Amino acid sequence: MPAVGDSKVAMDEYYSELMLGGHNRISLHNVCEDSLLATPLIIDLLIMTEFLSRVTYKKVDAKSKAGEYESLYSVLSFLSYWLKAPLTRPGYLAINSLNKQRAGLDNFLRLLIGLEPLDELRFEERLV
Repeated sequence: MPAVGDSKVAMDEYYSELMLGGHNRISLHNVCEDSLLATPLIIDLLIMTEFLSRVTYKKVDAKSKAGEYESLYSVLSFLSYWLKAPLTRPGYLAINSLNKQRAGLDNFLRLLIGLEPLDELRFEERLV
């Protein structure tokens, strides 16, 4: 792919201490194209947007009509894992923690295939 003229230079420096008071410093200069680094992110966003747009559900209560499936309100809150600011429906509190966003997405995908959500607390095992 030809360069699009958006080269960025990054410098990473790693510093460590060695035995007998010695020091080690490694400096890396990286020249890269921002648009090429973003390509996998854009592909992930497109795949998840398309996938989540296919998810439908049916409410089980007296008010809903039997057999009618509804779409999710918005897939944008799930896409917040890849983006900075999650967009949610009015009144819904946004989750701004990367780890919580990832866990929520993982658990939602597990729910879609019939698995229980992952809960590393295992609270029931901690009771006497």
